[in-house]
Amino acid sequence: MLREVGHDLAQATDALDAELIVSALAGSWWDIELAEADPEVEFGERLVAYAAGRRNSRPALALLRVMAVLGTPAQREAAAAGAAALAASGVPDPAWVDDLRTVRHTGSWAYGDVFGDETSVLLCFDRPGRPHGVIVLVDHTLGGIAKDAFVVDEPDERVGDMRAMADETAWVRELTAVDAATLLVPAFAATDAGRELPLGDAFRDTRALAVARLGLLPEPPAVLPRRTEDPESLAEEFLTSDARPRDIDIDIDAVDACARLVARLMAEIDGQPGRVSPVKLELLLDEHLLAVLDEDDPEWEVLPAVLRAWVGWAAERAGLSSPARALLDEAADAFLEGLAFDAPEELLDALLADVPDDVTPEELNDILARRMFAVGGPSILDDDGELTIDPADPDQRALAVRREHPEYAEALSDLVGEALVDGVNPRLHLALHEIVTNQLWDADPPGVWPAALRLFASGMDRHDVLHALGEVATRHVHAALHERRPYDAAAYGADLEALARRH
Repeated sequence: MLREVGHDLAQATDALDAELIVSALAGSWWDIELAEADPEVEFGERLVAYAAGRRNSRPALALLRVMAVLGTPAQREAAAAGAAALAASGVPDPAWVDDLRTVRHTGSWAYGDVFGDETSVLLCFDRPGRPHGVIVLVDHTLGGIAKDAFVVDEPDERVGDMRAMADETAWVRELTAVDAATLLVPAFAATDAGRELPLGDAFRDTRALAVARLGLLPEPPAVLPRRTEDPESLAEEFLTSDARPRDIDIDIDAVDACARLVARLMAEIDGQPGRVSPVKLELLLDEHLLAVLDEDDPEWEVLPAVLRAWVGWAAERAGLSSPARALLDEAADAFLEGLAFDAPEELLDALLADVPDDVTPEELNDILARRMFAVGGPSILDDDGELTIDPADPDQRALAVRREHPEYAEALSDLVGEALVDGVNPRLHLALHEIVTNQLWDADPPGVWPAALRLFASGMDRHDVLHALGEVATRHVHAALHERRPYDAAAYGADLEALARRH
């Protein structure tokens, strides 16, 4: 570890670069499960002790200086003592060492959706020659965990970007330092307490630096646990309201049972049965309902009517705007249609050909939804629902992309020409579609499918979602081919996250 990080630290041009290097190192052992041992002791403290014992070692001193800022309390204390001893013995410090502790918190901003699914917090910091920000994504649907974190340059520009994204379905506001700490300190604690969480690509590498920056904020006051709403009482409130489905042909007992089931499962998701959002609807229909309900149950028959009524009622009860309620209605329709989709066995076999047998039902449903979104039903099925191409074959997927663009057929028939269609290069356009289709098929990068879902839930149709994802791919392909920049997975993930937020 010391050899590897020492080489990188020798190339660091400033204190922030050095912190990012060591933060990524600390992330390599964070949350590792060891039998009757703490990885922060087994790896972090032992590394600090080893570095402190390396006489005449510049890499060791550089590492200790940064660990004295980013480490756990025990690591910081040992690293500071070890660094002082090495410096006293004549080992020269890195040029950036004085800047390590000259960072100052200058402001905090938050951006969130009106449904209450997620909040993105931007912490702005000033340091001589290198202002920067730390963006933390808090996922309230997953219990308020810090789901992702990454460092950005030009924090003032990021504030401007966030403010420009405010609309009737999203809010932006400035936070006090105490408010920021009150939100983020419990969020990181919730992440640390969890296991096998769906964290963002950059979180592990950035966590140590983000936690150190949180240490610059005031200590948050004690927050009382939120009082959870009783799902049974909420269901009763819904059933006695005008929103309850009352068609003459509907099974009243099934409606009652279905409403109580929806309330209970909504509470299981995040402890807030009255909160409704596109993400919660997806979780409800893709995971929770399928675990307790099947097509033979009477509740299944009335589920579409009950859920649509529940969504409208809950949205009105929460005071959501008309655009937000329209998004919810569209999401409910899309997810219910997906739930009712009866795919031919041949198509299911093709979509799941490489999927291992030990995946959970929830994972299986997600794979099916993702891959169907990637290839598009009409492009691979005929009018009778028969499979016309094999979506598991990348070359066949390319054919599906061409079928979705009949307007390019004539231009593509010219094998040597580069004719434009409405100002678009057909071959380049289809190539980007193929890239995005393959990304979605393989869920690589991991953030591409969550971004697609957010865009789709925002009201964009499938084709426009693919175009938006293609814009991100274009930027990174261009950087790799023309600017000779290596692929940066964290930057790609951040761009996908920003894309989904912007729309």
